[in-house]
Amino acid sequence: MKKIAVLGHHISSPEIMNISKNPVYAKQALQLYNYTRVYDDKTNSLIDHDKYFKMKNNIKDRFSVWDLYLASGLILASHLKRNNFEVQLFNTVDSSNETDFIKKVNIFSPEIIIFSTTFILTKNQFTDTIRFLKKNFPDIFVLAGGQFIFTSLDKKDDRDQEKWLLETGCDGVVNDTQGEAALLDFCKGYPNDLKNVLNLVWKKSSNKVIVNVKRRENNDINSTLIDFDFVPKNATAHMRTARSCSFKCSFCTYPSVAGPLSLMELEEAISMLRHAKKNGIKQIIFADDTFNVPAERFEVFLDTIIAEEINIPWYSFLRCQYINKEIVKKMKK
Repeated sequence: MKKIAVLGHHISSPEIMNISKNPVYAKQALQLYNYTRVYDDKTNSLIDHDKYFKMKNNIKDRFSVWDLYLASGLILASHLKRNNFEVQLFNTVDSSNETDFIKKVNIFSPEIIIFSTTFILTKNQFTDTIRFLKKNFPDIFVLAGGQFIFTSLDKKDDRDQEKWLLETGCDGVVNDTQGEAALLDFCKGYPNDLKNVLNLVWKKSSNKVIVNVKRRENNDINSTLIDFDFVPKNATAHMRTARSCSFKCSFCTYPSVAGPLSLMELEEAISMLRHAKKNGIKQIIFADDTFNVPAERFEVFLDTIIAEEINIPWYSFLRCQYINKEIVKKMKK
């Protein structure tokens, strides 16, 4: 049975960043990290908000927004486990737990590391992560996928895709907004049968890149259920019951990237909540873009979890014009 490690997110910047003595570089750093870090004049450093909070309050425990179990990693790990691969999920890695992550991956000894780019915003951020993974695991194939990969490669021709992959140092990427089918085909075919994996861009050797045939996926969202066995008791976890959004707001590209709205069968969504409750999950964050649309489906969902007494606190995005007083009462209940 092939062993596969799934990395949900990697924060490449250290928790504490020393400010350069060069005033030009110092100004650039302050402008870039002004909203995500705190400047500490005593140490002339920029400190991650969570780290700063812990330092000021003498908190020793790990405390980070990234400790929420992310939908992307859970979906990928669950998908592979259902298809009979041995999977270990690493929800998030940063400077505070990198050493432990490296140790655990080496003990697990996977053939492939899957890396989600849901929260990757720049090429430099992606390249830093790949550099970190290849430095510590030079003999393990690193395969990345997600929205960042698709938006980076979608308009590039084959030659530019080859160049991009070599520049980042990644072993391979899935160039599709979904990618579950390609991921499965890749893991089944690795290492000897990769040429027919759709939407795959991969390195055949250190300087030879192959761009496979591209064909947009349309996977059944009911085949992407989350297995909450990956989530420890009392943790907060994401889950989704829909893909894309029924609205097409001018400021948002997500519907055009993700394709038509795809709704999970409500019974499947409820079954995941039952599983979450059974496993002692503390609370759920629904990753759906517009959780209460269609409105009728949302109300049936509320009625069902009330009737079954699935009393898990939950959070979601929603469209305010599709709720009323009675719906809000049900949401609270």
